[in-house]
Amino acid sequence: MKDPRYGTTPPENIEQFRMRLSRYDVDRILHYTHPIPNMKGLTQKFLDENYPGGRLQTYMAVFKEAKILLRGGSVGGRCHWKLKYLYYSSRTIFYVQWDTDVTEDDGKFYGGYQFLIPVSEFLKPAEE
Repeated sequence: MKDPRYGTTPPENIEQFRMRLSRYDVDRILHYTHPIPNMKGLTQKFLDENYPGGRLQTYMAVFKEAKILLRGGSVGGRCHWKLKYLYYSSRTIFYVQWDTDVTEDDGKFYGGYQFLIPVSEFLKPAEE
């Protein structure tokens, strides 16, 4: 029997979900699973600024339950390459919308610094 929590179209009753995350959003959150930003308080600061009310432990529980994590990327892994959107209200109330246009793994992790800060910023000489 097909699991009704997975499909290729948006969920019928979208109002029942409090959050919608794209593959890019999931990878950005996973970037902050590394212990260094966690210990320095940067993870929660990032979540407060970008995903208010969210906690890393909650996101990780949802991602694992929804089975959208792959190895690679950061400490927490990377998002499944076919994910279009993850809609969720809790760890067990979620809907995964797969992207039908994606047919193979592009191997990308969208949470790394290279996607958050333009390379040109690293190449600028230091101001005196």
